[in-house]
Amino acid sequence: MFIGSPPHATPATAADVFVYMRQFGLEPDEVTVEQLAMFVVARNAGPYVEPLERAVASRSGGQSGQSLAERELDEVIQHTAHQYLFQQTQLPADEMEVGTIDGVEDLPRLFPTQWLMEEIQPTLFYHKLAERELLTPVWQQPSAGYRDAHESAKARGLVDDDAPPDITRQHAYVLLDVSGTMNDHDRRGPVARGLALAFLRHGQRGRRRLHLRSFTDHVGPLHTGGGKRGLGALARRIISIPNGGQTRIQGALEHAVRDVRGSGPCRRADIMLITDGISRLTRKPHCGEILHTFILGDLADATEEETATIAKLRDWSDSFERLSQRRFAKLLAPKREDVQAGIRTLQEALNRHRADPNAVTPRTLKRLHEHADYLLKQWQRPIGRYHSAPDDTSAFEQELNASGRQLPSGGATERTTASRAGPVPRRPRLSTRRHKAARRGSRHPGRRHATAPAPPNLPLLRGLLSFLRRAGASVLRAAKRVAARLRR
Repeated sequence: MFIGSPPHATPATAADVFVYMRQFGLEPDEVTVEQLAMFVVARNAGPYVEPLERAVASRSGGQSGQSLAERELDEVIQHTAHQYLFQQTQLPADEMEVGTIDGVEDLPRLFPTQWLMEEIQPTLFYHKLAERELLTPVWQQPSAGYRDAHESAKARGLVDDDAPPDITRQHAYVLLDVSGTMNDHDRRGPVARGLALAFLRHGQRGRRRLHLRSFTDHVGPLHTGGGKRGLGALARRIISIPNGGQTRIQGALEHAVRDVRGSGPCRRADIMLITDGISRLTRKPHCGEILHTFILGDLADATEEETATIAKLRDWSDSFERLSQRRFAKLLAPKREDVQAGIRTLQEALNRHRADPNAVTPRTLKRLHEHADYLLKQWQRPIGRYHSAPDDTSAFEQELNASGRQLPSGGATERTTASRAGPVPRRPRLSTRRHKAARRGSRHPGRRHATAPAPPNLPLLRGLLSFLRRAGASVLRAAKRVAARLRR
């Protein structure tokens, strides 16, 4: 029997992730498990995104009347131009020309090189003195003057005119960092893209013009849309952008401001910056635009220069949020309704497949099973080590296992509760003689004492993989800091 929603909620009203995904024009079989996690984050990111939307006062559409406007008048104004005339002065000034002496009274103002000639070649010096050819500076002092310009213009003044139409255009702009570190092991990639999806969805509900630019050390192309169709196109782009490269925030902000201002006057422009890296910032590129900054990941080992950059970015932003790794789990955690919807979607697809094998492909059934399995695993993850599972966890697992056995081509492996049943019992220790016989049998499978290889030590492997991931992340952050210093 299918495990449905509680009596007070129906599938039509349950806020599950599949209903949320369809608001972007996407069906469950069109996304992978990693992309499904992005929509889970987008659905859970409401407390972060909804406060960013503030009501903007505007005049009602039917209001009209007279207002003062600046217009050209019939009066012609002759322009006056400034001109500067240089006059000779005895005092040193910024402007200078080279001249010759008029008499012996100019000898104190000779250039030093002229006096050097008197020591080296006295005959030549006195010849030039007699001919008045010795060089001396002639200081020029500018004096302001005025003249009539060749251009003329009409005077401008305030006149009564009809009130201009109300400007209703608003922008919701996302700057998404897709550098290599945004695909880190702590799931910051799905969190970043989920925030972008939630922001654009709220912008679409507010009838805003939607914009998306991804950036690394280079700025990606601009994607623009509006309405449900535009939101769906941008959502497909967000969940499919590959990661790679480094982070450069200054150029991305400058491109966003140019895009907004190049589209004409608007009433409001919100720019959401989502990044995990700190790059060098020079000048504030935006003025009337509203910047919302989200920095993902832990920055405990940030340098003094990176801390100063964060402070500058906080000062530039209208709202600033730092999402550490401990907040990722809450954003990535599905709800009970999501697990129910995943199993229900899989069962409905299996029923259609039994009625008509061509209606639903085995590949679609496998993907839907992966979705349900992922949602169930993530729903159980917040339970923790010392907490008991909810009462309906086993029933969900049994239902999913039953659906998995119905998959074509053998279906999928069944889920078990061994992960929460306690530690795996240790294998009995063999005696020295039996251990040697087992080793000989493993080297010679055809002999009588052949045994299967020992299972791997899963806790040890998990600990080793976790260590390698943390070490790789530290090395990558150090390389980014060295690259930033080299660029400076």
